[in-house]
Amino acid sequence: MKSAELENLVKTGHLIKEPPLPGEVRHSLKRAANLLRDAGRAGTSDGRFSLAYESAYAYARAALRRAGFRSSARYMAFQCLVHTADTSKQDWRVFDDAHRTRNKIAYDGEPLETLGMRTDLVEELLNATERLAKCLRESEDSCDHER
Repeated sequence: MKSAELENLVKTGHLIKEPPLPGEVRHSLKRAANLLRDAGRAGTSDGRFSLAYESAYAYARAALRRAGFRSSARYMAFQCLVHTADTSKQDWRVFDDAHRTRNKIAYDGEPLETLGMRTDLVEELLNATERLAKCLRESEDSCDHER
């Protein structure tokens, strides 16, 4: 984790330094895993996308909280993944595309099928989220916030 970069985001007001509550990260990771599992079973692309996006966000938020920071903006949790979970640039772009798509659905009321979304975005989001989950599981043993 690159804490200097995260500390700079505190100075600019994008993050708040705040240690996680006992059990908070563990509960977030469990919720994220449940959402990811459900995304794999959802019958519609809209449902799969929504569940996969919420899972990705829950993992991103857990990584940020585990590092001892909080953000009020969803986008910042995703942006910080390069520092909190060593996310690849390719996966970060998938999360960015998914976040932009989610905002069009949530704020503009556009149905998923009318957005001209890349047909592979849902699968890419599921795969990127699975890689993020694996990274966080592997690094969980070295994290003593939850012990």
